[in-house]
Amino acid sequence: HSRLNLFSNYLDKPQNVDVRWDTSLNMKINKWFSANLSVNMIYDDDVKIADKNGKKVARLQLKEGLGVGLQANF
Repeated sequence: HSRLNLFSNYLDKPQNVDVRWDTSLNMKINKWFSANLSVNMIYDDDVKIADKNGKKVARLQLKEGLGVGLQANF
């Protein structure tokens, strides 16, 4: 599933839109194993991250996760 959220502060800089996009993918590999891949992306104009020159600018934040599971029926 995937979810996209867009936010804007209408009182202060309404042209700057904050973005959050969450995506997950669930897969059954075979009878015994399954996997889950999740990706979270956030862009917030108010959060500044230093680049390699030390200048703080708004940038895309990315988080990925991978899970592998074992399934068994008793």
